[in-house]
Amino acid sequence: MFPVSWLPWFFKERKGRYIAGLLGLTANTVLQLIPPLLIGFVVDRIHEERLTTGELNAATIGLFAVAVLLYAVSFTWSSAIFGGELLAQKQLSERLFNHLSTMRMPFFEKYPLGRLVMLSTNNINTVSQALGFGLVTLYTSAVGLVMLILSMSTFVNWKLALMVLLPMPLVVVWIRLSGKLIGKRWEAVNAANGGLNSRLYELFYGLRVIRSFGREPAFMELIQEEHKQVAASNTRLAFLDSLMQPVISLLVGASYVICIAYGTYLLSVGEIAIGQLVTLTLYIGMLLWPVTATGNFINILEQGRTAWKQLHEAFQEQAEDRHGGEYAAADQLMPLEFRSLTFRYPGAGRNSLRHIDLRIEQGQVVGIVGKSGSGKSTLLMQLLRQYPLPSSSVYCAGVPIEAIDPALLTSWISYVPQRDMLLAGSIRENITLGKPEATDDEVRHITRLTMLEEDIKRMPDGWDTRIGEGGIMISGGQKQRIAIARALLTDPELLLMDDACSSLDAETESRLLSNIAHERKGKPMLIVTHKLSTIREADWIIVMDNGGITEQGSYKQLIEMEGWFRRQYLMQRRESARKEEEMRYELD
Repeated sequence: MFPVSWLPWFFKERKGRYIAGLLGLTANTVLQLIPPLLIGFVVDRIHEERLTTGELNAATIGLFAVAVLLYAVSFTWSSAIFGGELLAQKQLSERLFNHLSTMRMPFFEKYPLGRLVMLSTNNINTVSQALGFGLVTLYTSAVGLVMLILSMSTFVNWKLALMVLLPMPLVVVWIRLSGKLIGKRWEAVNAANGGLNSRLYELFYGLRVIRSFGREPAFMELIQEEHKQVAASNTRLAFLDSLMQPVISLLVGASYVICIAYGTYLLSVGEIAIGQLVTLTLYIGMLLWPVTATGNFINILEQGRTAWKQLHEAFQEQAEDRHGGEYAAADQLMPLEFRSLTFRYPGAGRNSLRHIDLRIEQGQVVGIVGKSGSGKSTLLMQLLRQYPLPSSSVYCAGVPIEAIDPALLTSWISYVPQRDMLLAGSIRENITLGKPEATDDEVRHITRLTMLEEDIKRMPDGWDTRIGEGGIMISGGQKQRIAIARALLTDPELLLMDDACSSLDAETESRLLSNIAHERKGKPMLIVTHKLSTIREADWIIVMDNGGITEQGSYKQLIEMEGWFRRQYLMQRRESARKEEEMRYELD
């Protein structure tokens, strides 16, 4: 039964809360039936000219007592059920975040940022509303309608009650038809909002680049098109929603007409008293809420069902893990071995890595170079398990990497990506992201190591200086050094650096790499770079092309070979000499 079937675990945990809420709603419905009876009684006594002061006082006190009780039970059921709605929102948000944190790259390729924002905001809010207000409208429309019909039949006249309810089947038919259309149109609204969110993210994140090319007007046209889609889909939904309530009110109005016409007839033939007619008229007014609530319920149901379906699909996505059963009892990472590794990105038409055979020993610094798109970064990604790996192709200390708990593997490795990912917090918060409990001495040591100390001293709030979203308030070199400091602070077994020094000048890069080498003496590093000077001191270097290893050896050995590495070395050496010559010329 909706919405229990969506989240049975939630209702099981909150069973007492919802039982109390539903009991409060039942009491609320019963209490609302009493005032029309009291008013009808008073009207009859007045009509009969037999109303006494005591009866009037008793009716007045009764109405006041009902009002007080309604206040109490309303507080009970609303705090129970709407409090449950807020708890559902909190738990669904936590569950979604925890789920997303376990997902690998194929999931995020399928679910772009705009769609994830919609899931974590609109969808969760809509499902939560269905668990609160939706449940209230469901219960009151069902229970309230039944109690009203019983009261009209029992305390007034069953024939008049039956005639008054004649338009109700038409209400049900209309609600079912409009409900289906509302569900479809709400899906369109959700999709349009997701597209707009994705486009806005592109605009805000790439604003500097867009401005540099003077493409703001073109991008604003794209944003306006997305806004038009959102407005059009919302307008279609609002139009249908606006039709629902007037039609329901019209049909309920027909019940009033029947009540007055047929009720007057029954009154004239003496089958009912005038007080009963007044009571029934009041009950029809109360009938408007259960019927309207049914319309609201269908609306909320269709939106909630669609939102839950999309959330459920995301929850059903699982991180691909080809290892079945328990993880191996691994206690060390090194040595690392790639055994004839071949890898293709999901949906790609060709292999990104081909027959990679490589062994990395404890303490080795391995440089990885090659043309753009040759597979350098992809090779590092295999150690992070961002994509599903072929079985038995990567080994850690003789254990297949897929047999090792991903959480354990993550604790062994720190990764500095090409694209610096900084938070919109302070410098300290960014550096200590992987180790929040780090002491001031540890942070100070790492900032000296990465030559950030002088930069931080010049900043207004030192470590607590906020750097803006994505580090927008600091330079590219500072971003990279903060990212490197963050990776070093955790003192990982293996450090992966993917073109992590590209924004640094030659002197800063040389000093930084020397500091890192001294700090991590005896621990392995994998360094991807385009600048050969970065890996001058590497123990072993591999050259990649078209997904495979084409050359490998020490820095000196590769220079002596007639291959890509030597040609690149000579070209970079000539470029460096040219820049030095230009600098001397400018100084002279």
